[in-house]
Amino acid sequence: MHNIQQIPESKRYEPAKYDYKKSSYAWIFDVLQSLRKDETFCDIKLETDDKQLIFAHKVVLASVSSYFHEMFTHFVEKNHDLVVMHQLDLTALKLLVNFIYSGEIRVTENNVEVLLPAANLLQLQEVKEVCCGFLQSQLCPTNCIGINAIDDLHSCTTLLTSSKLYILLHFSEVDGGDEFLSLSSDQVVKLTSNDELIVPSEEKIGKLKLIIIIFKYWG
Repeated sequence: MHNIQQIPESKRYEPAKYDYKKSSYAWIFDVLQSLRKDETFCDIKLETDDKQLIFAHKVVLASVSSYFHEMFTHFVEKNHDLVVMHQLDLTALKLLVNFIYSGEIRVTENNVEVLLPAANLLQLQEVKEVCCGFLQSQLCPTNCIGINAIDDLHSCTTLLTSSKLYILLHFSEVDGGDEFLSLSSDQVVKLTSNDELIVPSEEKIGKLKLIIIIFKYWG
């Protein structure tokens, strides 16, 4: 009997217990989305410049968006039930509010230009990254300059770099397009003076030098 391990007194009488943690709370957001659509328990209305209203719950918006979290905790809007969302596209705002409740969003070539600035404003980084990824997949000679400008405006660092590189690598296809003709003289000089610019032929080099001269002295 001397070999039997002694059980410490403090452990002999511990009550039995079983810890359980639910693996998913997606159903809660389904319920909240249903309540929002029925305008039930909604405590905030988002109004666009064209007077359209979107109903929502402050706690749900604040739980996903840092922008709304700051608004409803530190600013006067925390005591309001109506907030005017100036310069926000109605379609973009609807899609983003729906994303907050559902975690789902569809980015298309028709909505990405309004979704990206709206997601950037509302600090929905995940949607912003999705928009940037979509734009990167759509890069082509006819839109790369416009995409580069959008990236610069909304601080899309990775896409800004890749779109700039695309322009430099495909310059011979880009320089005849409408977007290229819309550039300022300073932008053209900066672009054509880049060491990474690829020009495939002597003819293109001559054309490039002429472009630089024209924009430097007569642009």
